[in-house]
Amino acid sequence: ATIVVQTGVAGGTNHAANTTLLAKKPLYVVEFKSDSIMEDSKVAGNRRLVEKGGKYINSKTDLSEIETMLKGENIRQFKPTLW
Repeated sequence: ATIVVQTGVAGGTNHAANTTLLAKKPLYVVEFKSDSIMEDSKVAGNRRLVEKGGKYINSKTDLSEIETMLKGENIRQFKPTLW
């Protein structure tokens, strides 16, 4: 799963999010309450990602759902590495 806080319509975050969708993995995107923020070029990619199949995160219930899903994937199998 990938969680996007903000992304424009191009760039690294947007590319990673699109790769997540292509891999048929869950993509969660922050939805800002203000329309003016959602229309800002630095956040315009959020809406496009949802149009492509991502899901907005807009409540604590959504965060609980994500946590449950991640626990189901047994994320402990992945070991962090240092660069």
